[in-house]
Amino acid sequence: MPALRKDIWSFLYNYAMSHSYHYFQKNFSGSIANKISDVSRSVDEFLTNVAELFITKVISIAIAIVSMYFVNPLFCSCSIYLGGYFLDCIN
Repeated sequence: MPALRKDIWSFLYNYAMSHSYHYFQKNFSGSIANKISDVSRSVDEFLTNVAELFITKVISIAIAIVSMYFVNPLFCSCSIYLGGYFLDCIN
């Protein structure tokens, strides 16, 4: 994800440069640079963590559905239908 980090850093750098002279007088340049660096690093870590958690959950559910199908296909079909129904009711 270095390209994503670079794009975020570039966007935030351009955004910071669009501020007035007064903004840079009020805030230290090192503080601004650290905030830009922290945001780009944090977004990268956030997306990595979310992707890992999402992928593991999807794979776990897929394995459970396949296992349930081999045990009892009718029960698997009913469970998927009821699961979808309850998810629809929640939203």
